Amino acid sequence: MIALIQAQEIVGFLHPLVWSVLLHI
Repeated sequence: MIALIQAQEIVGFLHPLVWSVLLHI
């Protein structure tokens, strides 16, 4: 369960970075 919470935090942190990269291209 803790792993799921950590995964959600990581995804929530990386999602804006992924979008910024996609928009930058």
